Amino acid sequence: MTNLEQIIIEKVHAFPPEKQQKLLDYAETLEEEETAEETKHQTIWDMVKEFAEEVPKEAWDELPTDGSINVDHYLYGHKKKTR
Repeated sequence: MTNLEQIIIEKVHAFPPEKQQKLLDYAETLEEEETAEETKHQTIWDMVKEFAEEVPKEAWDELPTDGSINVDHYLYGHKKKTR
């Protein structure tokens, strides 16, 4: 443990529980900001890849394979085109 970590722990121990909770909340806010900053720098392709990995395989299997050809059918109910 570094000297700085030891000083922080000693300071936290000196606070009453309400102030310790505030410190914890602040630390979590800092952590969330750091995560948000990392997310902000993702490319669109990284975000799409991340999203695609979250979708179950079964859901992908249910999607139509002719979506690019029959986009008007799936969005607006127009008659399907043949390939």
